Amino acid sequence: MRQSIKRFSTVDLTGQKVRLRPVRPDDAPTVFDLFRDDRVIRNLAVEAPGSLEEEIEWCRNAATLPQVGSSGVSYHLVIDTAVDSSLAGAVGLHQRGHPHQYEIGYWLGVPYWDKGLATEAVTLAAGFAFQHLDAIRVWADVFVGNDASRRVLEKNGFKMDGVLRSHFLKRGTWLDVWFFTLLRAEWELRRAWYQPSVGKVVVA
Repeated sequence: MRQSIKRFSTVDLTGQKVRLRPVRPDDAPTVFDLFRDDRVIRNLAVEAPGSLEEEIEWCRNAATLPQVGSSGVSYHLVIDTAVDSSLAGAVGLHQRGHPHQYEIGYWLGVPYWDKGLATEAVTLAAGFAFQHLDAIRVWADVFVGNDASRRVLEKNGFKMDGVLRSHFLKRGTWLDVWFFTLLRAEWELRRAWYQPSVGKVVVA
């Protein structure tokens, strides 16, 4: 049985280093500049948008929580730095036909790497999935060799269930991926870890 789609008018989650908030249309130019860097894209399942206009359209659609489409239900949030509100990246939770199970995806612009921002963004997003989306499992695919992303997940209690061989076609090459999961029972044991310092979530 599919759960009902949860809609939110406000999602605002702040930790020590980052703040997660909904996407805004005026985020498009910054997202476009950060996201099209190949050092970011080569580790992701998607490619860069072809134009700023495409990014503007994506941001306009993603501003609704959730974004509902043929591929499923997605909740996209921007990662701002807590210190000066600079847009650093984004995190998404995607439900693709499996009730109460969400894939988590995340990226940061290169200037924001190696500062602990991704780790905290995943902390807050995973907590949101379990607390507000009634998730029983949050999972992630990571291309084998992407050690930085692997560390982000492991710091947040995700376990690697195994290697999916030749799982994803990227630029003409079939890549192996590490498959990570975090279960609701594991989140419950460390629930305080995933709580924001300041949080406001309002159901629409």
